[in-house]
Amino acid sequence: MKTTYIILFFLMVIVSLTGMLSSKNSLDITQADISAKNFVNYVLAFDEYLLSHDVINGDVTNDVVIPTWLPVNSEIKMIISAGYGYIFMPSSPGMLANVQQITGNSAMVGVSDSASISTPLGAIAKPAFIPSGYIVYVR
Repeated sequence: MKTTYIILFFLMVIVSLTGMLSSKNSLDITQADISAKNFVNYVLAFDEYLLSHDVINGDVTNDVVIPTWLPVNSEIKMIISAGYGYIFMPSSPGMLANVQQITGNSAMVGVSDSASISTPLGAIAKPAFIPSGYIVYVR
């Protein structure tokens, strides 16, 4: 009888831990979804900036007007170089998949490695100012 209680106790602990792990995974997915939506909203603000300003070269992160309801994210950078616009931030688990889902699997979004940006259509040369492991939107 005592052995049965011990076995039941351990089963309850295992079930509890499984539930906690499941909750942690839900939290990660939610955070990735929020990060992806925020990133896409920064992309939209960047696009608005490009439509209303002359194309220049340089960091325009502080020049782009972000909607007041959008949380400020100092990790997101916006740089124009050689006629292309780059919005980038550190990637996190699940974020690329969420951004791709939001953008309809856009060929303009990818993840950087040491030499390129991997997009659904293939690799794009990566400017030196974008670190490896970042999610990148190219405009």
